[in-house]
Amino acid sequence: MTDLPAGFVARTANVGIKDDSLDFVTVIGEAGTTGASMFTKSRFAGASVVLSRELAAHGRTRGVVVLSKNSNVATGEEGMSNAREIIKRMAIFHDCDDDNLVIASTGVIGRQYPMAKIR
Repeated sequence: MTDLPAGFVARTANVGIKDDSLDFVTVIGEAGTTGASMFTKSRFAGASVVLSRELAAHGRTRGVVVLSKNSNVATGEEGMSNAREIIKRMAIFHDCDDDNLVIASTGVIGRQYPMAKIR
């Protein structure tokens, strides 16, 4: 594993999105850390991008939640609700505010996150 800069922690897991390999990671800086974000300009961005744009606009980002093997694109309101739930759960886990985190996803298009496994 690569060392992180001082003040940052990372957690990886397999939450079973597709197989038994790692598919979930969070990286977060200690309180007071600030981050920057860049997003696609696509008009068809997935729920994770739309939500992250909203959260990053507050200027308080200090961490990211990343899921692989599922893009959360073309998932409608349910996809947005699922992304919000993941952010809320990870904010509780990391003892931070929701708008301290953004979420990124990559993988299959058009499938909902398997929330029962993620929870």
